Amino acid sequence: MLENRSWAPRTAGGRDAGARRLAEDQRLGRLIGARLRARREEAGVTPEELGATCNLSAQHIRRCEEGTSTLTAAQLWAIASALGSDVDVFFEA
Repeated sequence: MLENRSWAPRTAGGRDAGARRLAEDQRLGRLIGARLRARREEAGVTPEELGATCNLSAQHIRRCEEGTSTLTAAQLWAIASALGSDVDVFFEA
């Protein structure tokens, strides 16, 4: 019989590395979302217009801006192109 073991690496604080990575990914998603919203508003484009241009729903655009959903690299590239930006605008420090 197999033992029930957690194979996830543990940090000194007891929090597993997977949970820490998830928190970092969520923080990055919120940062990208905030920059997406700022760039979209700066361009004077609604979520509906941007979604139609990029073949995404307006709801998905809003969720990404709120940080509750994520975009693929291809979707982020399409959004950047639709907004007349380089994709790196979402990652600048």
